[in-house]
Amino acid sequence: MQNAELLITLDSGEQLQGKAVNLKIIHPDGEHLIITTAKGEHNVRLDLITSAVVV
Repeated sequence: MQNAELLITLDSGEQLQGKAVNLKIIHPDGEHLIITTAKGEHNVRLDLITSAVVV
C-alpha cells in the first residue's frame, strides 16, 4: 500500500485523500498510517479508519 493514493473515511465522517507513506507505532496511541495530502503530512490512527479505498 506504500505510495498508493487513498481516500480514507474516518469514524467522524471526515475524509482525507493522499498518498500512503508508511505505518508507524506512536506510543501510547497505537499504530498510525502516515499519509501526505495537499495540506501536509498526517498521522491517522488505524482504529479510527472506517474505510480506505485506492483511487
